[in-house]
Amino acid sequence: MSVTSIRLEPIENAPVYYVNYVEIGNSPQDFSLLCARLPAKLTPAKIEEVKKERALIVEPDVQVVIPTALVPGLIRALTAQKESYEEMYGVEIKEVKIKDDVGSTA
Repeated sequence: MSVTSIRLEPIENAPVYYVNYVEIGNSPQDFSLLCARLPAKLTPAKIEEVKKERALIVEPDVQVVIPTALVPGLIRALTAQKESYEEMYGVEIKEVKIKDDVGSTA
């Protein structure tokens, strides 16, 4: 038997993570996406921590590790979905620039 395609069927009890910040790293074997939900409002204690550390430190909610062989297809799929979204809704998705801990823009 040869498989010609793979299709994922969504299930109701699959975990869902809303993330609004992603850091990406790599090794010779894979790419890692560390994903987090940044808070809309910081607590007074967190504000003090940010002032002291000069950075917002947040633990990732999930880490997704992708083999290098899947990266080109993932980039193509994300690009196609972005273009489809922009065409469907008439909205251009623009990149958000965030300064990292050494002052460069990520």
